[in-house]
Amino acid sequence: AAGLLHVKIVRGDVAAKQEQAVADFSSRPDVAVFLLHAGQAAAGLTLTAAAHVFLMEPFMNPGEEAQAMNRCHRIGQTRPVQCTVYYAPGTADERILAYRAAHGRLPAATS
Repeated sequence: AAGLLHVKIVRGDVAAKQEQAVADFSSRPDVAVFLLHAGQAAAGLTLTAAAHVFLMEPFMNPGEEAQAMNRCHRIGQTRPVQCTVYYAPGTADERILAYRAAHGRLPAATS
């Protein structure tokens, strides 16, 4: 996010820092990017200020992946949201997707 105003949540951040990051992203139009690990740092998070969601790694559990995407489709959202999941070929992503397919856990549908 070099050159873009952004906020972030990382593992170990105290609740007040997490709340401030959400408040800044939600209320400041100049803050264009919110960086976080969708599984660890974002539990229970609602981001209705987001218009685009990019998941950069697959989840072992597709339900958790869908929940990460749905954080922007919550009550209070007033605009369309585009969700995109990226899977990198030749990486652990392929093994995770193969595991999910073998166990009947296919990638979640996006909207």
